[in-house]
Amino acid sequence: DAHFRYTIPNDEHILPHEIVPEATLAKSDLSFADLSGASLTDANLSNADLTGVSLSDADLTNAYLMRADLSNADLSEADLTDTTVSDATLTDTDADADADADADADADADLPDGVEDSDTGTE
Repeated sequence: DAHFRYTIPNDEHILPHEIVPEATLAKSDLSFADLSGASLTDANLSNADLTGVSLSDADLTNAYLMRADLSNADLSEADLTDTTVSDATLTDTDADADADADADADADADLPDGVEDSDTGTE
């Protein structure tokens, strides 16, 4: 299995098929990219700028998002099974397309299935 290590400059025209599983994208600027449906299984996105990115229907199984900025990101219908999201910024992140848009953001909000709170170790 070949592993690729590269960084992607800020480019909102990146296509989902251009990202490979197990990609090392730590510290990448992917802000406002449309990665809907992308396979990011086992990807390292720690410290990445994912502001405003569309990850709807993306597969983030086992992805590592420690300290990533997901402000205003769209994670609706994304597979976050066993994804590490510790210390990530989730301000105004859409994690559920069916959620009430007027619901208040809350530090104690329920996490998507399979996502563990790094502070408490609970789902």
